[in-house]
Amino acid sequence: STIMSVHNSVGCMPVLKYGTEEQKQRFLAPMARGEWLAAFCLTEPHAGTDAGAITTRAERRGDHYVLNGSKVPIFNADNPVFYVVWASSDMGRGRAGINAYIIPRQTPGITVGAYHDKPGLRCAPTQEVFFKDVRVPRSSLIGLPGSGYLLLMQTLDWGRAFFGAICVGLARAALAFETEGARDDAHGEGAQLPGELRDHRRRAGAGAAPLAGRHEDHVGALEDVAQLVLALHRGLVPDRRVGACAQAA
Repeated sequence: STIMSVHNSVGCMPVLKYGTEEQKQRFLAPMARGEWLAAFCLTEPHAGTDAGAITTRAERRGDHYVLNGSKVPIFNADNPVFYVVWASSDMGRGRAGINAYIIPRQTPGITVGAYHDKPGLRCAPTQEVFFKDVRVPRSSLIGLPGSGYLLLMQTLDWGRAFFGAICVGLARAALAFETEGARDDAHGEGAQLPGELRDHRRRAGAGAAPLAGRHEDHVGALEDVAQLVLALHRGLVPDRRVGACAQAA
């Protein structure tokens, strides 16, 4: 679900909403057919939540851009046909200097680092992507010059809805798993569940409702997921089941 969320939301949507007709025909059609996979390259070692602080450069040279920098952590880093990359063409202009680019994975100068070990989401490979003198044509630019930061904020809004849905789904799956185990431990289908577990089950079960609204409304659903995780950590769920959930994730 994470791989497809990255692909569908922050991978496809910038091209769908702001790409040229040529970009849509070249990239979106194969993605819609399930033939190509996209990756989203925004975060950097010193630019995570503050997207305006990115230092990857895209220097304009005639009818091309030359990119230098790195992005981490990147889902699907070694598997996509292309990356959607955010880089600055003018560091002095801050956010106004940021642009988005479509860059094929096989472009010379792109390398990928070692796999990051994660406690969950193991099916979504996560690595660092390096750009060294990566030369791309001007036609790789998504949207108008200088519009990248606004495009990014709208792209992240779409992505938050996808990831909020994933979190609620994981919470429901974990609750279903533990509910079955708790009843087994209490010897019977009709056995009463612990009060705190019943409460988290109710709250996470209702957590999907806000996902149809604004992304700000997702906060409540995600807080419920966080409370569930805390309950698991405090020992409400036996260690053996926590380990099983981690392996499933």
